[in-house]
Amino acid sequence: KRVKQRRPSDEMEADTDLLNELEGHSDGEDESEELPRDFGIECDQEYPYFKQVVLDNFRNHNKLTVDLNPRMNFIYGTNGSGKSAALIGLSVGLGCSPSSKPLKTQVGSFRHKAVITITIHQSSERYKGNFDGDQFGQDIIVERTITKTGGSSYKLMKEDRKTVLSTKKEVLVSILQFLGFQPDNPVQFMQQHHTKTFLHAGTPEKYFQFFARATRLQEFYDELVQMMQTQRALKIERQRSERQYTTFKDGDYDRAKQTHEGMQDALKLNDEIFELLLERLWAIARDAAQDAEGKQRERDGLAGELQKLEEKAAKSEEEAARHRREIQQFEAEIEDARAEKKEAEAGLKEA
Repeated sequence: KRVKQRRPSDEMEADTDLLNELEGHSDGEDESEELPRDFGIECDQEYPYFKQVVLDNFRNHNKLTVDLNPRMNFIYGTNGSGKSAALIGLSVGLGCSPSSKPLKTQVGSFRHKAVITITIHQSSERYKGNFDGDQFGQDIIVERTITKTGGSSYKLMKEDRKTVLSTKKEVLVSILQFLGFQPDNPVQFMQQHHTKTFLHAGTPEKYFQFFARATRLQEFYDELVQMMQTQRALKIERQRSERQYTTFKDGDYDRAKQTHEGMQDALKLNDEIFELLLERLWAIARDAAQDAEGKQRERDGLAGELQKLEEKAAKSEEEAARHRREIQQFEAEIEDARAEKKEAEAGLKEA
């Protein structure tokens, strides 16, 4: 209601100007020099496309290989034959999740894992828009493994299907964005539940929601809302900081300055006390070293005296040993004299 209503004539004039701009001419120019309708795009130019999809133990397919051509493909079959599984496998293999069921339910019955292998053909060598063509080449092999417990892993391989170049989903997302694929876009990948929503939505609101998802307006709107919320939070934080700064500026600056000066004086006094403690410790260490030197000299003197005493004791021991030998010799002589005396006394008695 806030938008100014435009007259039909204004719309016609605007449309005319737009057409003139697209066709490459304006008023007064020669219409014979207008650009061709295809704007110079070659009809046979090769663009990226999905070359092959292989499903192993995915849903009701034990082994399914679907080869695709770059233009149009038709998949037909009876109900329940697994037609939708091919498209669902393509989107799941590119990182999407099933619409309403857990990821682990996509693994076939009595199987412990499912493997989805997708071959993305970038273009021929003459097309210079390949994603890291020197590393990946013309074909990029995407392999996603889904376990029965709900786990998932990725492999991005070269054309030989042996050289693994990455196992990160972020690299796959970058490849898809570079090549212009949007697996989560219901128009590019219109699965069965998307079709039902589109055909049986019933209300303009539902159709608009589908349109917003298809054109990514909803994604842009969510990002815009997030940015506005962030901006609002930053504004509130800035206002709070300004109030704190004003309060600090009005009353707390002088007190903070005095506190800072007091802390500086305390730190200076602390440094002086530390220097005095160092000097005291050096003095104590110096006195201890001098005392140690005196004690060492005393110990050396006592060691000399002890050595002399030991020498004297050794000499005394030698003299004592000599005296003991002399005593033993005298005792032996006394024993001999006693024996001679006994013999003499015995001879006198016999006489």
